[in-house]
Amino acid sequence: MKKLVLVIVSVIAVMMTTVNAQKTIPLNLEDLVRDAGVIVSATVVNIETGRDAQTGSLSTWITLDVHENFFGANGKQITFKQYGGRADDEVFYPMDIPQYKKDEQVVLFLAKPSKIGMQSPIGMQQGKFIAQGSFSDSNVNVKNPKMNPSLFEKVQLENSVVEGLKKSYKQDGSLNYDQFAKSIRSLIKQIK
Repeated sequence: MKKLVLVIVSVIAVMMTTVNAQKTIPLNLEDLVRDAGVIVSATVVNIETGRDAQTGSLSTWITLDVHENFFGANGKQITFKQYGGRADDEVFYPMDIPQYKKDEQVVLFLAKPSKIGMQSPIGMQQGKFIAQGSFSDSNVNVKNPKMNPSLFEKVQLENSVVEGLKKSYKQDGSLNYDQFAKSIRSLIKQIK
């Protein structure tokens, strides 16, 4: 009986992921800032996966050392729980929900935790930007797996800092981290 319930929950989760993936709409930088409950630049220091005790679902816990808390983080180290993972010879990672690597440096726009404590980037992969180098480097760039195609579309707020970020945009979708961080800070002041 327990296996049947697990199978049913897994099938529903796959169906919901497929529907959500089809509903993922392109987000610009204002959308990411507005919708995020937490915005940080950070280093991934630990990744654990298993069954969530509360829901029984496959989950992954990602621990970050916060480089800069742009908005909403509590402390210099945070851990968030994301749907998908591996346990008991089962593996399930929903399509489009980002995965993480230890020591990866990222800028994350995280949603507020759900009622069951799940949390993932806004717009799935749109809300995870990976540093191409180290944040301590003066010319480090960031980009997300979607290559940031809609980041500047329909931006409503007049912002010279965001205009500077647009100028740093490269053909491969990467952006200068310092300009990106300035734009995030500026938009937070206007939106949050």
